[in-house]
Amino acid sequence: MLAPARATSAGHHITDDVDETRAARFQLIYTSTSTRTGETTEHEYPVRLEYAACHFGGVRPWFRCPACSERVGKLYLPPRRERFACRDCYDIGYTLSRRSGDPVKEAELRYRRAFAKADADDRRAHPNTEPYLPERPPGRPFDHHAELLEDVHDAHAEYHDALQEHLRSLDELLEKRAPQSV
Repeated sequence: MLAPARATSAGHHITDDVDETRAARFQLIYTSTSTRTGETTEHEYPVRLEYAACHFGGVRPWFRCPACSERVGKLYLPPRRERFACRDCYDIGYTLSRRSGDPVKEAELRYRRAFAKADADDRRAHPNTEPYLPERPPGRPFDHHAELLEDVHDAHAEYHDALQEHLRSLDELLEKRAPQSV
């Protein structure tokens, strides 16, 4: 799957058939427009295709990244970039992996997971919203629901502790950068 960004027009054509049902290359043709200068640039280049047999029959097509030649399922065109390439070439991370190392985001994720596990109504809770607790659905044992609610309480407290620590560190940073009055 191609994920275009800023393309004012796009197209493709398939070339060099491997056989009558498969192509060896995918010719990418598109125009991009710079958001800063308004200048348009024409792009046309091949993207190699590769096929893998599926366990239950048929084949699955794959792209070969034009930049690194890795076999990938998607190509991306991030903002201010000229050519499609894979995730690794553009260092595009997944949402969950970008959360690691940030205690506030990790605590928020833990809260959301604990809440989702306890909530039978599939609500999307955030630790900053009005605190409410999921009700026990019919059939769930009382002691099990109490354990789930305890996890929600613990995750909520962990989130607020992490947030307070983050705010304290921001305050300290601002105090260090503030001009000293004489």
